[in-house]
Amino acid sequence: MKITKLKTTKLAIENKNIYHYSLGALKGTNTILVEIETDEGISGIGEVTGGINVDALDVFLKSSEPLLIGESPFDIERFLDRFYRHQKLTRLLPFANNLSCGIEMALWDIVGKASNKPVHKLLGGKFHKEIDFFGFVQGREPEEMADHANQLFDEGFGIIYYKIGYSEREDIEITKTLRIRLGDEALLRPDANELYSEGEAKSLLIKIADYQIDWIEQPLGVYNVDGMALLRKMIPMRLAIDQGTNTLEEINRAINVQAADVYVVGFHETGGILGLKKAAAMLHAANLPLNRHGILGETGVSTLAALQILATIPNITDGNQVMHNLLAEDIVIDGLLTFNEGKIVVPERPGLGIELDRDRVEKFAQAYKKHGQYSVNPVHCD
Repeated sequence: MKITKLKTTKLAIENKNIYHYSLGALKGTNTILVEIETDEGISGIGEVTGGINVDALDVFLKSSEPLLIGESPFDIERFLDRFYRHQKLTRLLPFANNLSCGIEMALWDIVGKASNKPVHKLLGGKFHKEIDFFGFVQGREPEEMADHANQLFDEGFGIIYYKIGYSEREDIEITKTLRIRLGDEALLRPDANELYSEGEAKSLLIKIADYQIDWIEQPLGVYNVDGMALLRKMIPMRLAIDQGTNTLEEINRAINVQAADVYVVGFHETGGILGLKKAAAMLHAANLPLNRHGILGETGVSTLAALQILATIPNITDGNQVMHNLLAEDIVIDGLLTFNEGKIVVPERPGLGIELDRDRVEKFAQAYKKHGQYSVNPVHCD
């Protein structure tokens, strides 16, 4: 079996609700659908998330096609080596890893289909039969966020994740309102998205400790790993690192300085399914847990791929991150992803188990051609 074609499709997809976080607000999200064809008629599906310039990502994706044509889709490690070295992308790892993830995802989809097995059976088999996910609170005002948090908890999501990073006063009010509305049973996981300095983070986190915070995610800047290690010793809750571990090299450094209690890592950051498996092994060796990271731009394609790899990782947490359900409409057919008490059963379909809704793909492709990509509005979102 040989690869014959790489196809990319730029998509602009509207969110159910305006997505608020410390950097601004988004009405929709962007992704690039990746499809790889072979001479035996088997094709694979992946995606590259378009949080940054979609056109730039697409140019790099198309320039990778010569590295694939005529190659076996089974030789994934060989492709990854050539992808990074031939294009000198080792100097642009966070950017390059997102690119390679979309291609590698599609290659695994082909391998699974050609073997007539779900991908988890090719990666060590199922350690978990189902994966637990968080409930992601949307909104900006405390009461609005509390209404949504209460709805998510009633739907069976025991882990409630929400954005802070606006100001100390606002963050305290949001956290207090959520805890009062939810009672004592829900676990709260706020994410500050790198907003604070060590002193500011310490002040805030001591003040909200009484609201039973399970962990706080990435309160400090992406490169302040030493600051994370210092903060970890000063606060009364677990500290999770996210943007500070965008590559395997960064994960290694964070482990060495004991920067966090929990590592929030996804395959779009590690360069693909194999990269996430390697990251999980590094953390397992250090007796540390991995929480799967979700990223803006993900559709059900990424969630279905995540289910396959997460099923094989012993040291994942509960409340893994998921983003496809924030979209007004998905590009996979209805019924493939069903939550039950916050969990999704790992599929047994061959490959990654993806089936696209081609009408929706065309709809979102036309939306991108007509309007371009969604961008963050730093102040408001009309």
